[in-house]
Amino acid sequence: SQYVFPAPAHDFVILRNISGSKYVEIIDIHGSKYSKYETRGSDEVMIPLEQLKRGIYFARIIYIQRTIVIRIIKE
Repeated sequence: SQYVFPAPAHDFVILRNISGSKYVEIIDIHGSKYSKYETRGSDEVMIPLEQLKRGIYFARIIYIQRTIVIRIIKE
């Protein structure tokens, strides 16, 4: 399964076990998209969070036939 660390996060998060994914989107609790990162099938990606305010966000991991959403807490 996919996981994110550190939790809670400050400047960045690392998503692991995401091999086969196409890209990751960072969205807020209202569904507004803040950023999009191509993963090119990598197993791990580091996502900077400096531009985000404190709060709850979600990493939407997009695969060819499925989407997985993981919660991110930014402090």
